[in-house]
Amino acid sequence: MLFWSTAIFAYWGIAARNGLHPTETARLLARWVRETDAGFVAFMVFYVLRPFIAFPAIFLTALSGYLFGPLWGTLIALVGNNASGIVGYALGRFFGKAFLESTAFERIAAYRDALRRRTFETILIMRFMVFPQDLLDYLSGFLHLSFRAYVLATFIGSIPGTISIAWLGASIEGEFSGVVPHFNPSLLLPSLLMLGLSLLAARLIRQRAERLTTPSNDT
Repeated sequence: MLFWSTAIFAYWGIAARNGLHPTETARLLARWVRETDAGFVAFMVFYVLRPFIAFPAIFLTALSGYLFGPLWGTLIALVGNNASGIVGYALGRFFGKAFLESTAFERIAAYRDALRRRTFETILIMRFMVFPQDLLDYLSGFLHLSFRAYVLATFIGSIPGTISIAWLGASIEGEFSGVVPHFNPSLLLPSLLMLGLSLLAARLIRQRAERLTTPSNDT
């Protein structure tokens, strides 16, 4: 809250001194990130460290597609999402250490143990369902789930959702103007299709996991 309050007041001060409208500010920032090395580095640093301020990854993923196109935007977003996910996991693990050593943890120990036995499948399903990234990252670290399983499931499971959202951003045509944007159907439709495939994959994996864990009734 302190960070966002400071950022808002700082922006108001800078905009007032320079007579900048919010849409003009957005255009200048977009041009700076897209056309300069310093802007790109700043964008990636913010992307990776955003878990510290809980800035939603979905906006940066869409922005990557908008700024850098469907191919490079997707690759940049994949790197940013996976790197920031590790940061979120580390934050959750750091702050969860004291809780795991407390008596209050005994109430959820059974759930944690169940998640540990199926960390890869659980994380993979959640990623395919485009579950809020930060919440899943923090929780995985908080409960000390397997880091290797978490990283692998995050990498695989984030691919469809990242493609979908990055291509959604890439489908936006024109610069920021404060009006409803126009979308390129050749990029928007594949984006929606990929999202549907991601949700379908989550359902199929969950059904398979349920079959494997449900005892057979055959005698």
